[in-house]
Amino acid sequence: MDERSWNSRLRQLAMTLWIGGQWLAGWGVAPILFARLDTQLAGELAGRVFTLVEWLGLACALVWLGFYALRHGGAGLRRGEARLVWAMLACSLANQWLIHPVIERLKAMPVDAAGAPAQMLGLGFGPWHGVSSSVYLLQSLLALAWVLWPRRRGD
Repeated sequence: MDERSWNSRLRQLAMTLWIGGQWLAGWGVAPILFARLDTQLAGELAGRVFTLVEWLGLACALVWLGFYALRHGGAGLRRGEARLVWAMLACSLANQWLIHPVIERLKAMPVDAAGAPAQMLGLGFGPWHGVSSSVYLLQSLLALAWVLWPRRRGD
């Protein structure tokens, strides 16, 4: 097997792990947890699964982008297929390091000093959870676009 083939296979493996893990966590594991367990325990376990998938995604995105740059050069990282990976990575980073910390803080302090539901930037837990779910849905759709993206064999 030549270098081009190995490069392509490693990138394919990285994206298979990332996208498969994301779809399994969000559209398989989480719904089962919420259907079978009390909401608080299901949310805690689902959060742990999502965190694991986000870290896996970060590693897989770096592998894919690194090997893609080796194969196509730095300019290749601006191609459509790479832009999908960048966008998926941005969704992961936004959820893991911007949105989830807000949700965790709201869970830790469900009411403010006056006894009203706690808010950050004018939103409570429910709306922030909705923002996170929307970002996850967007990332899943970007992943679907990546899977359906036309490729040349060995590229």
